[in-house]
Amino acid sequence: MWRRFSLAFRLLDPGRLANARIEDVRRMVGPFDPQSLAYPWKNADPRADALSETVQEIAAAAERQKEARPATFERIWKAAHAAAGLPAPAIAAAKTF
Repeated sequence: MWRRFSLAFRLLDPGRLANARIEDVRRMVGPFDPQSLAYPWKNADPRADALSETVQEIAAAAERQKEARPATFERIWKAAHAAAGLPAPAIAAAKTF
């Protein structure tokens, strides 16, 4: 599940969600959570929430293990393609100058 609607919404007046008038948004967004300073929400497509969880787990593990960014990106790249049911194309090695 996506933990936050977006940085822009977290910066809004904490008591209201200006775009809550939009019916599609209203159905997805929960009430403001003052603990996390965010509007929790779920995507209409549960696969997007599942991918978000996977990416957050990859990023947290990479941080704990001090993994190099290219390796972390590759794991996220593969997870995103797997979630879409697509083969992940090989990533060209970055050139250093």
